[in-house]
Amino acid sequence: MNEFELKYMLTKHQFRCLREFIKNYFKYQYERTKQINYYYDTQDRYYYKMNSTVRIREKDGVLFGTVKKHLSDSSHHSEEIPF
Repeated sequence: MNEFELKYMLTKHQFRCLREFIKNYFKYQYERTKQINYYYDTQDRYYYKMNSTVRIREKDGVLFGTVKKHLSDSSHHSEEIPF
């Protein structure tokens, strides 16, 4: 799976408003889930120097490996592979 990622910082108020909008608009029941992210690099920070991030994400007992290549415009290109 390829993804294009944008990140925004929200205040607590903005987050709560967005959450309420999603719940009401999509009639979605909001549930909390536990997600653990593990980030990897070499001792000499090879991936950092190559503008990349290596992550293993654990969610609902499933592991996903992701390698992200950071682009010059602050966006990312990544592929996520389930293990």
